Amino acid sequence: MIIGHQTNVKILQELLSKQQGGLSLLFWGPEQTGKKTIALGLMKGFLCDAAAWNGCGKCASCVSLFRSALHPDFMFVDAALRAAMKESGQGDAYDMKGARAIISFLDTKPIAARFRVAFIDDAHMLTPEAQNALLKTLEEPASRAIIILVTHNPGLLLETVRSRMMQLYFGLVDKKEIERWLASFSRDATLVAKAVRYSFLRPGRALNFIEHPDMVRAFENQVKMLLAFEQKRGADFGHKLAAAHAFLAQYADSGVSLFSLWQAIVRDELLAGAGLAEYASLLTKPAPQANSSDRFRFLRAILDMETAVETNPSAMKSAFEYAVSKIR
Repeated sequence: MIIGHQTNVKILQELLSKQQGGLSLLFWGPEQTGKKTIALGLMKGFLCDAAAWNGCGKCASCVSLFRSALHPDFMFVDAALRAAMKESGQGDAYDMKGARAIISFLDTKPIAARFRVAFIDDAHMLTPEAQNALLKTLEEPASRAIIILVTHNPGLLLETVRSRMMQLYFGLVDKKEIERWLASFSRDATLVAKAVRYSFLRPGRALNFIEHPDMVRAFENQVKMLLAFEQKRGADFGHKLAAAHAFLAQYADSGVSLFSLWQAIVRDELLAGAGLAEYASLLTKPAPQANSSDRFRFLRAILDMETAVETNPSAMKSAFEYAVSKIR
C-alpha cells in the first residue's frame, strides 16, 4: 500500500501506461518515506505482461519475479549484492566494475519482458568514477531500458548525474494519513501515537515501530542517553569521552540513525530556546540553558558526522566521539 505521494504516483502511472522505455529516473528524499516501495511497484509494472502497477502476479514475467525473486530482465543493485560480490571476490557493485555491469545489462535486448530494468538502491554509494561511467547511459538510455536510482542523500551524487535524470522528490507524509494507515495494523492507540511521533513522519519507520514494539523502548532510551550528554557541557574531554564510550556500549538499533536522532534533539532544543517548543518533535520541555550559537555549531558538526558515517560506516565510533567533543 502506498502512503502519500499521490502526485508522484500519478506521474509514474502515466509513464507506465505509455509503455515507453528510455527512462532515467531519480527518486530522492528522506529515508523510509516510500521511495523504494514505489520504485518497485513501477519496476514490476514495466516487467509485467499486463503493464499492471506492482505487477499482475499472474503472467509468466510476474511469476518469475515474485516466486523466484529472479528475472532475466531485472537488475537490482543494493547493499546485499555489494556484500555478496565483495565476499566472492567479484569487486564492488557500486564501483566501476558494477557500473560496467549495469551498462552492459541495459544495452542488451530484453529476454522475457518488453523492457530491461536496472534499480540502484542507495545510489549515493556509487563511486564518482562509477557515476561518470554511467553518464551516457543516464542521458540516453536504450529504447527498451529503464534505470531507476533511489537515494536519501542526493548531495553525494554528481551534479552531472542529477541533471541527466528525471527527478522526483518524496517528502515526509502527513501525520493524519500515517495514523489512519497504522490503525489497520494496531488498535493500541498509545503505540500508534508514539510510532507516528518517533517516525518523524516517515511511514516505513512508523510501521517498524508497530511491528517491533520493543524498538519504541530502545528509541526512548537512546533519546534519554543523548539528552544526558547535556550534563557534560563544560566538562573536560576525558569525561565526555567516557560518556561516549558508555553510550556506544549500550547503543541498540532502534531503526533510526544515531546522528539523525541527535539532530532532531538539538533542533528541538533550539526551538524550545526560541519559545517554539510546541513545534518540537521529541522534547516536551525546554532543555538546560545553553548558548544558541553553540547549539548551531554543534548541529553543523552532527550533520557533517552523519555524512562521514554515510560514506564510511566503520567510522561511526570515531565520528560519534568527535561529535561529543564538540559539546559546549
